[in-house]
Amino acid sequence: MDCSKKRASEVGDLPVDPLVDILCRVPAKSVSRFKCVSKAWRDLIADPHHRKKLPQAMQGLFCHTSKKSEAVPSHFNLVEFRVGDNEEFLSVHVYSSETGAWSENLIDEQGEEGQFPGWRKVSFPLARLYPCPFINGFLHFMVWDQDETKIVALDEQGKGRRMIPVPHVAEMGPSICYFGESQGKLHFMTEEILYDDHEYKYKLFIWVLQDYNAQEWVLKGTVNSHEVFGENSAKEGSMEFEVVGIHQDRNVVFFTHPSGHKLTVYHCHF
Repeated sequence: MDCSKKRASEVGDLPVDPLVDILCRVPAKSVSRFKCVSKAWRDLIADPHHRKKLPQAMQGLFCHTSKKSEAVPSHFNLVEFRVGDNEEFLSVHVYSSETGAWSENLIDEQGEEGQFPGWRKVSFPLARLYPCPFINGFLHFMVWDQDETKIVALDEQGKGRRMIPVPHVAEMGPSICYFGESQGKLHFMTEEILYDDHEYKYKLFIWVLQDYNAQEWVLKGTVNSHEVFGENSAKEGSMEFEVVGIHQDRNVVFFTHPSGHKLTVYHCHF
């Protein structure tokens, strides 16, 4: 008995030729997975005689083009914030891959006429706890200026171009817990603990900058601790978990629960 017939008898009752003919009609990825079923399946598929007939694993998985991709930028810029020990801005510099050099300190430069009024010293300028999302060609970060929370947008040259106010409710009580990007839009989250029916209740507010040019914030939805954990997670007026992020493409919020050291994924129904 040759090797092919021996392997066929080990794999199943089907003769070799019909079995190989069936495998020829199966996608290459599936054939590759079948090698993990058993040693007999692996030997059957790896047989040099059969391998010539079976679809190759690399077939159709690569695309080669001689045209240069327009989606990949030909150059890039890096923005560096130099902050002192007392959280004060020391300088802002931009590196250009085109020139291969760093810019001078942009804080010393004046804003262009009709544009954002340039850099100025504030008491606590940069909220480093939050990411700096890059949307619509601008880098966004939060600052606290004159007891107000604001979002500053920088262009690729590191120059301030606009100041975006945060949702008005964020200045009236609820604390800020997250700022970032999802589905191509800026998202802003605030949280609040309410005392109702002799228990503390946690509530998360999710805002989206629906109209970027009009700077219009819309309340996208709310989430409470009972929906996420099925229990009261705001004990004695303090929160037992925190928001760590939002999905880039979906209405999904990520939480951490310190008591269980776990990451919780919640699909928001809005």
